[in-house]
Amino acid sequence: MTYQQFIDMAKAGELKSLAIKTDTEAILSFVNLGLLELYKRFPIKTVEHIVEYDENNITQEYKMPADYMWLVAAYCEVPSNYSDNTMSLPINSVDDPYTVNTVSYNTIQIPMMASQERVSLIYAASPDIVTETDILSELDLPIPPQLIDSLMLYVAYKANDTVAGNKTDIESNVHYTRYELSIKRVVAEGMFNEESLDMSGRLYQKGFI
Repeated sequence: MTYQQFIDMAKAGELKSLAIKTDTEAILSFVNLGLLELYKRFPIKTVEHIVEYDENNITQEYKMPADYMWLVAAYCEVPSNYSDNTMSLPINSVDDPYTVNTVSYNTIQIPMMASQERVSLIYAASPDIVTETDILSELDLPIPPQLIDSLMLYVAYKANDTVAGNKTDIESNVHYTRYELSIKRVVAEGMFNEESLDMSGRLYQKGFI
């Protein structure tokens, strides 16, 4: 489903009785916020980021890409004569010297990173922010079909939340409750399968070694 199709459905459905239905820019802002909320609930997009040892980096702190939300897993190289060419690293483990630490919202630290070593960081990425210009190109929503209902309910919640009055407050709460229930249903019925993070030999296969 494209962004435009989704917005048209929202205007004809959940937002039909609201004046905001004519404000495409506002609706799109709710869509962007809703997508971000879903990406926080589910690892919809995971990205691999390779960090290479930098001898001039005394702190061994490395800034992550702009779409970084949180660290999912970390792997380092091991000698080529091992049966598995990558080793899992702990994350934010106070008692482990080989831990990968998240020292700020967009920076990680690898204190025991060895010379010439490379570390593979798997992180949950945020969705792209889409503008009205973007949706003219028939851009698809970056979520699976089973989460479209959840997104629609979130947009309805935000739209009703912008309108003053006790009745709209009640409507806003109803839509948010339905949104939460839709999320729980997706989780309970196993409708979302997370990507496997098996990294066996991956650094070698991608030509980094």
